[in-house]
Formats: sequence, structure tokens, C-alpha cells
Amino acid sequence: MARHTAHRDRSDSPQRKSNMLAMMQGGLALPAGCTLANDEERALWGMYTQARAPDDWRESDLPSVHKIVKLEMLIRAESQLLYEEGTVLLGATGRMVKNPRLAALVSLQQLQLHLARALKIHVVDNPSSMASRARDAKQLFAASDPLCELLNGR
Repeated sequence: MARHTAHRDRSDSPQRKSNMLAMMQGGLALPAGCTLANDEERALWGMYTQARAPDDWRESDLPSVHKIVKLEMLIRAESQLLYEEGTVLLGATGRMVKNPRLAALVSLQQLQLHLARALKIHVVDNPSSMASRARDAKQLFAASDPLCELLNGR
């Protein structure tokens, strides 16, 4: 018996690229029960959800991305407090001690890193892939904008 699986377009096909661009511009919706407090969190949500193609996200991945965003906000707050207080404090006995915020900050960073690795969004772009993506986006915009076609003499 033949096995039927859902056909998926090639990732480099023009149809798939235009679909992904349209989905990326709209952004991914937050899962039920998750909220973003401010514009900075919304910007982080967009940044992390664009790390993969929109149709590659599973519904169960999105709450973890929300946790990564919340952890990033905690990391930023703790980093700011650590900067203000300093890495070494004067202890109760008069000796210099390591600021306990350092350990908290490291724990938050490790947790965030583990979640990012589990979601496979830990890969840093190299310049060639970034240039390739920029070129693809430029071609998509040029293909969808009639004004660009007129300016390019097509």
C-alpha cells in the first residue's frame, strides 16, 4: 500500500518564499494564556519567532518562545541592577563578596539557552546566509512591486 504524506514545497521555490514573506510580515500570534507587557517584549517576540520559517513552528513551541522572551526581559533587568550595584559588594562582616545577582543572572542565561537549543533557534547566522536571505527578500519585494519593475526597466 502506498503511503501518502503531505507534500511540502521546496524552501527555495518562489511560491514558498512569497508565502513565508507574507506570514513573516503578519507575525505569529501569541498562544492562549500568554501576554506581552510592552513594545520591547513584542519586538523580542517578533525577533525570536522569525528565527524559523513561520510554518515550521508547532503550536507547542510558542509557549516556550514566550518563556524565552520573558527570560530575556528578566536577564536585562538583572543585568541593569548588577551594573548599578557592581559585581563585588561589601558583606556584613566587612569583607568583599561576590554579588548574588551574578549567580541568578547565570542561571537565567543558562535556562534561556537550554530553551533556545530545544527549539533549535540557537544557531547564529553567518554573513553568507544573511546576505543570501537579504538577496531573496530584495528579489521578492522587487517581484511584487510594479513600481520596482518600472524603475528596473522591465
